[in-house]
Amino acid sequence: MSATGNEACFVRMRGRPRLQLLVACGAAAGIASAYNVPIAGALFVAEIVLGTIAMESFGPLVFASVVSTLATRALLGGQPLFEIPHFELASYLELGPYMVLGMLMGALAPWFVRSLKTSERLFVGAVPALPLRLAAGGAIVGVFSIWVPQVWGNGYAAIDHTLTGDWLWTFVALVLGCKLLATFATVGSGAVGGVFTPTLFVGSSFGALFGALVHALMPADSASPSAYALVGMGSFLAGVTHAPLTAILMLFEMTRDYGIVLPLMLACVVAYYTSRAIEPSSLYASKLAGKAARTALPANATIEELVRPVKVTVRHDARFAELVSHFVEHRHNYAYVVDAEGRFLGAVGLHDIKGFMADPELSNLVIASEILDPEFPFLERDTPVGVALDRLLQHYGERLPVVDGHGGRMLVGTLSKRDVLLSVGMRR
Repeated sequence: MSATGNEACFVRMRGRPRLQLLVACGAAAGIASAYNVPIAGALFVAEIVLGTIAMESFGPLVFASVVSTLATRALLGGQPLFEIPHFELASYLELGPYMVLGMLMGALAPWFVRSLKTSERLFVGAVPALPLRLAAGGAIVGVFSIWVPQVWGNGYAAIDHTLTGDWLWTFVALVLGCKLLATFATVGSGAVGGVFTPTLFVGSSFGALFGALVHALMPADSASPSAYALVGMGSFLAGVTHAPLTAILMLFEMTRDYGIVLPLMLACVVAYYTSRAIEPSSLYASKLAGKAARTALPANATIEELVRPVKVTVRHDARFAELVSHFVEHRHNYAYVVDAEGRFLGAVGLHDIKGFMADPELSNLVIASEILDPEFPFLERDTPVGVALDRLLQHYGERLPVVDGHGGRMLVGTLSKRDVLLSVGMRR
């Protein structure tokens, strides 16, 4: 979807950040127009690709999503992507099965991601030549399509059937199994197909099967299987991408039914925590790490050229009022704490000061060195790019501090996730 934005690689621009932002805008516009989800399109790219929702980058993403959606709606109309019956909770007891569904989707998501990577390894090992791999993958998908035509195409029609309850559960299970194998064959062979819509279909199918079971066990206190298909679609997306907020907003925009929001929020959050407990890396984080490992970077390529000067720090003896002022003025999630010589001591998170704000007398006695996290992760200036990317992907924030490894942890700057991603993306 970011193919249009990726053309920026051939355009002279002033600086890498602008180039990377242009690519991100292309991705946001593609998602927004393909699924008719302008809010989720911008948020997805901000959350997954850029790793930040700072207005410097989020504003252009919103603009790209809005323009793309307006153009699509002018040509194709503005109807929701999926038409489903109005949803209502049959009973508050039903929240329990939705939590169980979230746990199941969260446990299934890491298996799905690992299976995709396994299929790539199997295809490369069995058929080294790319043209032959593509032919083999196409043949496998073609064979499945002869007997089960529903596995063919982008999957929108199949998702519609699971959401409206047109198929028997036995046929849903059949199509699901064939679609999984076809997706593994497509991704493993290296064909251009993508996994986003297959992710939605797998989630909706498993949700429909789970909903059929729940409805059979408690028919008076449960909604139809189509409601579980919708929640399964969102929770599986949250588990695969590790982006629950994006999943919630995307499903709400797709259906425009507020009644689904509460069980959807619950299931998505449960799926996210379950998936992250099993596998720390999401689908896209795994792909980025794999690309970094395969990228032909020089053996001595380090992050030194990507380090940006640190704009502001906090002294170790800074009072609580100074810390509050720092977060208010600079809107950062973390404040880097240094000693009098500029050595990095740790970081104070925004969440670390919230507990003291309710007690003014206690806050007057607190200084930065007493509440900082001395184990806060950092990078050294000579850290290899691949290692830095792996650490950034494991970190919740958008950037990490960089120290001079030969100068006693002197803070020399920061490294942002998006700058590393751009560095890897430029070397293909």
